[in-house]
Amino acid sequence: MQRGQILILAIVGIAVAMASYTCWHHYRKGYYALRMWGPESATLIRHAQQVRLLKLAPGSGPREENQSIRDKIRIGEEDFAVVETLDISTIRGLVHARHTLIVDRSFDWDRNVESATAHWDFALEFSDQDQQVTLVFALQERLVHNVNTGKQRAMNETLERIVEFLKPQLDAMQPPNTK
Repeated sequence: MQRGQILILAIVGIAVAMASYTCWHHYRKGYYALRMWGPESATLIRHAQQVRLLKLAPGSGPREENQSIRDKIRIGEEDFAVVETLDISTIRGLVHARHTLIVDRSFDWDRNVESATAHWDFALEFSDQDQQVTLVFALQERLVHNVNTGKQRAMNETLERIVEFLKPQLDAMQPPNTK
């Protein structure tokens, strides 16, 4: 074999090894999140055509006549009224918020929160044709809950970054009137 052929084979071998490592690395950085959400939910979180931001209120929601309750979400044994919705499918930077929800480093895997109660603040609904997944978030407790499966997990400071990103949209939504 000539030197040129050996060099080409060495370069191809190195490229294959590096590509294999890259695939393994990307697979591992979302391994636990993928197991938690499930492949269908994770795919929707990452790629759904429509994403809606839902502002929640505990119980039956607002009592004012000028506000309407569009829907309810049941979390555990409690109903939360959806008092405001906003389509955020096209806002700039949403792809990054989606990505943080499917990587392992966004979650506190050591904290057991399977039966923790929380004050749920808002939800993100990911839908594509006839499939949908809804995640609700409790900011104070740093929890995320999958309404479809009932699974919930503690998040780390990444949740604060997601809220910071969504703050303009959350502020634009009407606050629920409670009287």
